Amino acid sequence: MSENLIVYYAPDIELKPFESLLREKSISLREITPSNLENIKSGEDLNIFLINNEFADSMNKEMSELIVCQNYSNAIIFINGDQKQKSRKIVDDESVFLYLKEPIEENELLKAIKSGFNYLLSRLECKRMRVDLDIQTRDLSTLNEIGKALYAEHDYDKLLSLILLRSREITNCDAGSLYLVEENEGGERMLSFKLVQNDTLADLTLNEQTLPITKKNMAGYVVITEKYVNLNDAYNIPEGEEYVFYDAIDREFNYRTKSMLLIPMRDHNNRIIGVLELINRKKTKNVKLTSKAVVDAEVIPFDEKTWGLVNSLASQAAIVISQTMQNMYELQELNNIGIALSTEQDNDKLLDLILSKSREVTNCDAGSLYLQEDTKDLGSRLIFKLVQNDTLANLEFEEYSLPITRTSLAGYVTLTGEFLNLDDAYKIPKDVDYTFNKAFDLKFNYRTKSMLVVPMKDHKNKTIGVLQLINRKKSKDTMLKSDAVVEEEVIPFDEKTFGLVNSLASQAAVSIENNLLYQNIQNLFEGFVKASVLAIEQRDPTTCGHSERVSSLTVRLAEIADRTTSGKYRDTHFTREQLKEIRYACLLHDFGKVGVRENVLVKAMKLYPDDIKYIRSRFDFIKKSMECKYLEKKLSIIHDKKADDYQKYFKEIDNELEEKLINLDAYLKEIEEANIPAILEDEMFNELTNIADNVYQDYSGVERNYLTPYELNLLSIRKGTLDEKERHEIESHVIHSYDFLKKIPWTKELEKVPDIAHAHHEKLDGSGYPMKIDGGKIPVQSKMMTIADIYDALTARDRPYKKAASHEKALDIIGYEVKGNLIDSDLFDMFAKGKVYELVHEGG
Repeated sequence: MSENLIVYYAPDIELKPFESLLREKSISLREITPSNLENIKSGEDLNIFLINNEFADSMNKEMSELIVCQNYSNAIIFINGDQKQKSRKIVDDESVFLYLKEPIEENELLKAIKSGFNYLLSRLECKRMRVDLDIQTRDLSTLNEIGKALYAEHDYDKLLSLILLRSREITNCDAGSLYLVEENEGGERMLSFKLVQNDTLADLTLNEQTLPITKKNMAGYVVITEKYVNLNDAYNIPEGEEYVFYDAIDREFNYRTKSMLLIPMRDHNNRIIGVLELINRKKTKNVKLTSKAVVDAEVIPFDEKTWGLVNSLASQAAIVISQTMQNMYELQELNNIGIALSTEQDNDKLLDLILSKSREVTNCDAGSLYLQEDTKDLGSRLIFKLVQNDTLANLEFEEYSLPITRTSLAGYVTLTGEFLNLDDAYKIPKDVDYTFNKAFDLKFNYRTKSMLVVPMKDHKNKTIGVLQLINRKKSKDTMLKSDAVVEEEVIPFDEKTFGLVNSLASQAAVSIENNLLYQNIQNLFEGFVKASVLAIEQRDPTTCGHSERVSSLTVRLAEIADRTTSGKYRDTHFTREQLKEIRYACLLHDFGKVGVRENVLVKAMKLYPDDIKYIRSRFDFIKKSMECKYLEKKLSIIHDKKADDYQKYFKEIDNELEEKLINLDAYLKEIEEANIPAILEDEMFNELTNIADNVYQDYSGVERNYLTPYELNLLSIRKGTLDEKERHEIESHVIHSYDFLKKIPWTKELEKVPDIAHAHHEKLDGSGYPMKIDGGKIPVQSKMMTIADIYDALTARDRPYKKAASHEKALDIIGYEVKGNLIDSDLFDMFAKGKVYELVHEGG
């Protein structure tokens, strides 16, 4: 892409005084007109647009999209611009690189244009770098996967075969061989020809052999000169080179070697321990090089990128090969530590584990750990989180913070991202920024000598903390009680030890970040659960606190069951995660109530509030109707009998009316009493039926019963406040809960939450709901929740439709269900004998 520097300007912007100056700077000036806009191709040149409000307001949609665009090659400089009075077409500051006022000064204009082009160049460079970074990331990812495979292979011969195979795979080579530098019995360094691979000659096998290290053979040349060899054609070696190509294998097996790449294999000490030889890089992976014509058509040279990949892989391979069994043990130990770190979710325990394991692998007497903390008010600071010291075993520690400066060891490492390796903390060079603070040593009569201060960097290479290891010892159990012992026992940290600690520090940083992320996710989910419980309780305020109490009771019962050593639950145990699973299931077991009609959910009486109002109004109407009826009787007597003494008849009528009204009041009272959710006796049921059978005439003269069938049905509920239909609706909350919980992507540790909540209303004899499963299929966690749920429902003091049962009465009721084979007897015994109820029952 060409990167011509072009300045486009609006017609009414005067730039003639600056033309010669801009040409001197190789900047082209072009006036913007509708005719030349189509020639502006965004991305091919670096364009700066000098425009003003008049031009911006006259732009059509196409012009606006071309000029005001967020890409890597356009920038706008607004002339006579005032950010308080922006153009209608340019409304955001991000669209404009710079604002200039008229008259334009020469230095200001030139400076603005230069800044604009530098800005565009930097954006283009960033784009290129991102592309390069993506490619490098993919290559590094491939190398990383290969490296993992190499480190995982412990069989020596298989390891060598894997190294050569992977090297050929990433370069698409037909063949290759591997040499290692070894010493013979006389101590002389030799090249050992270890391995050959060839896709075309699939059955090719060569015996391992040794050859002297000389510049004449190519592998020897690489070892001696420490240079790689890259040949486009092995049969045409450039003049002046000391090495030669031996074509014995080609002649013997009718093969044609063409492109070759020989790479030195360097270990972590930069020592060459072998040579990787790759032969015939191909265009097509599966092509067999069975003739010279195929070789000429398919074989291509090794480019610089390929060399870089192989060089990285060769270095990885060399390090793996050169490591001793002790190295393998140390790597395995690091792996074990990494696993331990990744599984520890308690943050304090994690930090303690990081420091103790770091000291363990380095055999250090002491150590400390700092974490970087960012706050809005105080900014970034270091928190001194932890200290360990074998010699000062009873050392008391209090967490404190310190500023991040280059003067302290930890602060210096945090700011620079570099490690510090001090042979003697008391002998720090004077020309460095950091110093060692002897306050601790003086206070506790300790002598700090060798120190290794390592940054803990996360996966983004950001330093999140500092690991400080102190006094590496020869002997693990030695206590550094005196300066003499320190001088004798304390040794410096070597490169190998640093490698171990650096690897561990990286794992530790990632583990800390993961742990913090995990805690944040946990907090987020806890908030979600609490919000869900709040949603339940807002729909049904009478059950406020029920879910939390059931959760506490069930978790305590599970803890008791976990510790029991007898009975059918002696082998039942719960991990910390399983207890959390129980807790969440309990907290959310009633969430499905959000799907139940609110009037049913909060129904306190058998009749709904409006229903009893209608009945009362109806009885008022009946009373008034009766009064009218008896008034009519009085009028009829006057009209028909024409008697002089009406009082005798009126008194009889009034007495009869009073008796009727008293009966009506008695009926209404009985209805009010029947509306209360108590046990409905047969006598009351019959009385309600009798009341319902009474009729009256409505305003239209139609005869109607005192109670409608709907009202009689509700008032005839034998127990509680719900009829059969309403009870089914309430019971459906379990299914709603299950459907809701199944939609949550639970982790493996919490995957049983929906099933536990689903079965909390099931009974051992299969008479429960909604699945009607028997005891063998009910999860033990659900059986526990059933006991807690019933106990809390019986003893809750905030239910308007019933009185709270005493603790003893509640246990008796649950005991009856145990005898009826509805509730698990062993779990109920644990609940009662373990006094689980004391969590929610005062004085229990």
